[in-house]
Amino acid sequence: MLASSFVSLALSFATAAANHVTCTWRPGLETPDKYGYVSFCTARKEYIDDKHQRFMCTSDLSIKVADWGFLGEEILEMATPCNGGGYAKKSHCDKGSWGVCFPPSKQYNGTTCRFWDRFDDCEWPVFLSFFELPDNVTIWYNWTPGPEDPNKYNYTILCQAFKYEDNHKQARYLCKGPNQVKVADWGYLRPKTLEFGTACNGGGYGGQLCDRRSWGVCLPKTFENPNLNCRYMDRYDDCQWPQLLAYDELPEDVTICLSPALANHFFCNWDGPGADVPEKYNYERYCSAIQTWADDTHATYTCELSGVKVADWGYLQEGVLEIATPCNGGGYGDKHECSSHNWAACVNLSNVNSTHKVNLFPWKCYYFSRHDDCQWPTAFTKSELPETVVIYRDE
Repeated sequence: MLASSFVSLALSFATAAANHVTCTWRPGLETPDKYGYVSFCTARKEYIDDKHQRFMCTSDLSIKVADWGFLGEEILEMATPCNGGGYAKKSHCDKGSWGVCFPPSKQYNGTTCRFWDRFDDCEWPVFLSFFELPDNVTIWYNWTPGPEDPNKYNYTILCQAFKYEDNHKQARYLCKGPNQVKVADWGYLRPKTLEFGTACNGGGYGGQLCDRRSWGVCLPKTFENPNLNCRYMDRYDDCQWPQLLAYDELPEDVTICLSPALANHFFCNWDGPGADVPEKYNYERYCSAIQTWADDTHATYTCELSGVKVADWGYLQEGVLEIATPCNGGGYGDKHECSSHNWAACVNLSNVNSTHKVNLFPWKCYYFSRHDDCQWPTAFTKSELPETVVIYRDE
């Protein structure tokens, strides 16, 4: 019945939630890459006995994505990605529907795909005999907040990376600025393939910004498309552009952007218990964080001893100092430290024009909840930016 040797599984994002369904819904007839899907893993068929098989990812993930014969005789069942015990990361489960695709075969003129909600599992709509089972399945995924420019979804630009040609078969994309980190290359993974490197996995370029869960990779605007042409990925992934690009199709630059931090976002406006230093109100100093420049419009603040990032400037918006969350996803506080419900951030305003100051006192402190980040209420120019941010927590 099915002569094909593999199945493609694809991921997109929608709504609704259920339990067990039959795989019947589909958004269109195209292959997953036409919708911007990228490969997640290849899962090979593992023989258990003549009536039972399972499909396990062959990468380090070693996760089961489908099985055959367990739900019922000759039933191929796709496992739930996001319900109890599901195999997907939390970052892939904020929204969405998933899909399974059989590639072209003698039976089908084109690829046949079926989709289901992230909280469901689904069984293939027809029975498959032992001899009709594919040898392996391929998981695909894609996530996008929408078709408009990333700033519409509160993403901020990390850098614009320009093409440096090694030859007509290979090229690299390096961020503009003093660091010139490589964020993408073309022709190295395989011919005509544009690959974006991981931000936060081993050797990734994200550094102290890895509290940002989702990252966007964008090709330039065109006459036909007034928006950046973007795909999105998890901070721990790399991703391959879904279409092959010939040498003369390569963009001169690409843009890397990142999502807001994982926290409840507020303006810093709570003055706390009083105008004195936090120690006077039984707050303990967590650390003094030193300014590190990424370029003329971006900087981070990292604790002197631990090296954790507690604030950044210019990433949320131009000129904005953002104090990071201590205790929400990716926060810098450990379990013991996060027993403190309230935290404070203090900066020295001696470099700032007097209109920014409070009674001309050089230090200003704002307080915030452990699960929040907060945006300093006034913007800073480069010359005004404080050299340190001091973080406190209640005892």
